[in-house]
Amino acid sequence: MEDTFEAPPAPSPSGQPETKSWTWLFVLGIILVILIGIAYHFLRGKKNNTQGKGQDTEKEYQQAAAVAARRMPDGLYILLMEGCEHCNAMKSDVENLEAIVKDMGGNLVVKYKGEDDWENFIDLVDVGFPTIRFIKNGRFIEPDDDAWPRDADSLAKLMTTHLAE
Repeated sequence: MEDTFEAPPAPSPSGQPETKSWTWLFVLGIILVILIGIAYHFLRGKKNNTQGKGQDTEKEYQQAAAVAARRMPDGLYILLMEGCEHCNAMKSDVENLEAIVKDMGGNLVVKYKGEDDWENFIDLVDVGFPTIRFIKNGRFIEPDDDAWPRDADSLAKLMTTHLAE
């Protein structure tokens, strides 16, 4: 038996060993897929980062408030904040209102910003405090802009009117 001897391949002009072209195509394909994935991740991240940072449109606020209203029982929701001048003025009226609303068989929820379950009511808040919202059948019942009365008797009358409808 004769031993055959094959000569090693001649070195390439660049000094690197020759590789097959499909290997390079495979490597370039993987790099391309990774770059597309990274670009997609950053573009998607930029789109989602605009939400919840004060850039919500009025329509988005209304949708969030409508969802909040649907999950809450009918009633009058008063949201207050400690240290707010108007909220402090309303505190005494809230006690009177509580008795009036309970006599009517209604539901009154008074929450202060920062209480344990405050997050459940955050979608009801529009701009300032005190925020007053009346919910009936999963919908907001609101008079004209800034027309909410601030005293207990007027609020109770307004609520009675809407409950009768």
